[in-house]
Amino acid sequence: MKLLYITSGYSKVYQYLDQSIQSTLIDQNFEWLTVRPCELLEQLDFITATFHPDIVFTLLGNNLPQKAIHYFKKRNIKLAVWLTEDPFYIDASLLLLNNFDFIFTIDSEALKYYKALGYINVYHLPLATNIDVFKPGRKNSKYKSEVLFIGYPYPTRVKLIQFLLEKTPYHYTVIGQHWRNKLIKKWKNHRRVKIIEEWIPPQEVALYYNNASLILNPHRSYLFPQNKNKNKVKSNTINNRTFDIAACEGFQIIEEKSDLSSFFNKDEIISYKSFDDCLNKISFYLDDTISKGLMVEKIHTKVITQHTFHERINFITTILRSQLN
Repeated sequence: MKLLYITSGYSKVYQYLDQSIQSTLIDQNFEWLTVRPCELLEQLDFITATFHPDIVFTLLGNNLPQKAIHYFKKRNIKLAVWLTEDPFYIDASLLLLNNFDFIFTIDSEALKYYKALGYINVYHLPLATNIDVFKPGRKNSKYKSEVLFIGYPYPTRVKLIQFLLEKTPYHYTVIGQHWRNKLIKKWKNHRRVKIIEEWIPPQEVALYYNNASLILNPHRSYLFPQNKNKNKVKSNTINNRTFDIAACEGFQIIEEKSDLSSFFNKDEIISYKSFDDCLNKISFYLDDTISKGLMVEKIHTKVITQHTFHERINFITTILRSQLN
């Protein structure tokens, strides 16, 4: 098999995802080549004449030029996509599905939705962690926090943080763009809130995970008004933050998801179903280093063996090879 990987065409977290996929492809026993979407059209003839790809694989797919799609289809070169914004941007995904022969989606509910619409060769494949980036590390006081959250301040996340600030004496570190604007005035400059209002790269995220006593993992809501999800397809699958935290041997309290039990047992991860439940579990586990240590060890072992990009790319390429042969 010869695989042409076309990167997402986006920066920040997508640059990390592209790099994680490419570093995994290096270990595969087939030929592969990578190209950016902005360079694709000018290189199409050269790539097909010299490399002769059997399959084109891309992330998201919305930066893949339509002209290139027609070019590949005309030459009977199969196309595969990994949809990593489902179901939050599922309306955009639906516009792309007919372009691809193989579809991988990160969410199990999106998978059901696509199959109900009649799409075939659709597979559930959650994101994963890159264990070269997210791994246990030395303690560093610069990155120390009591209760940590890293991510965008979606409304439910802001409400959770403000609820916990009102109800607990703990210190909170929140990292991500726009947090200061989203918090009410009382908490914007409060001594118990450390706000780092910027996007930080995954390598630095790992340092914060390594040095936090407890990490919150609330999920993004499928009902957020700015989503592109007009039919309100639910989000059932856990986010990749879950795997990243575990790979760093961080202790997390995750918002309950219907798919959670298919990934982890109750002795591997703690989940919450409401703000009050989250509050109670933070209070119970924050200083319980023995319980946290036991759980962290179990989930870390599972994640680094089952939920890495290496495992995900193996899943994809096994399917592609079987279908091509």
